[in-house]
Amino acid sequence: MLVTDLPLWPDGTATAIGSMPGTDVPEAARIVVGELPQLPHLPELPGRGVGADLIGRTAALLVDLAVELVPSGYRVSARPGRDHRRGVDLLRTDLDALEEAVDSAGARPAVIKVQAAGPWTLTSEIELRTGHKVLTDTGALREFAASLAEGLRAHAAEVSHRLGIPTVVQLDEPGLPAVLAGGVPTPSGYGTVPAVPDSD
Repeated sequence: MLVTDLPLWPDGTATAIGSMPGTDVPEAARIVVGELPQLPHLPELPGRGVGADLIGRTAALLVDLAVELVPSGYRVSARPGRDHRRGVDLLRTDLDALEEAVDSAGARPAVIKVQAAGPWTLTSEIELRTGHKVLTDTGALREFAASLAEGLRAHAAEVSHRLGIPTVVQLDEPGLPAVLAGGVPTPSGYGTVPAVPDSD
C-alpha cells in the first residue's frame, strides 16, 4: 500500500517512538492502543534483553542475513542462531499481543505504525566477521539495506493482514549523526570510521 493510499488522521493525532519501559508485553500493547487510539504502534520493550532492543529487533527482520551477539555487540553470522531466533520470537510475541489489544479495544484504528532502525544506524552497530562495522563495506552496506527493505515490506504486509488495517513504517536513525560526523569507532577503539558523505 502506498503512503498516499493511507487514511489521513486528524490534527493532534499522537503516536510514540516505539520503545517503552518494562517487560509486560500485553500491558504495553493495551497502553498503546488505549492511549494512542488513532495511531498506535507496535511497542518494543528493550528491557527484555537480547533481540528486544532496536538493533536486535531490526536484525530479526532481515531477509537471508543473520546476526549473533558477541562481547563487542551484534555481529553477522553464517546462519540464524539462538540470538536471531530470539529476536524473531520476541517480535512475533509482540505482534500477537498487539493484535489481541486491537481486537479487544472495540474501535479499530485507521492505521498502525511499526518502526525499525534505518540502514545507517543498523550498519553502524553490526560488525562483519572481521570486527569492522558493516558500514565500512560498500557491498555489505548495500546488501543490508536491500535485506532490510525486503524484511520491512514483508513485516508491514503481515501486520496489515493480521490487523486488517494499513501499516506505516517509521525508520529510526539515532546513529546517523555519528555516521555523518565520522564518530563510529573502529574495532580497536582508537580510531573512527571515516564520515559518510552527505550525498550518500
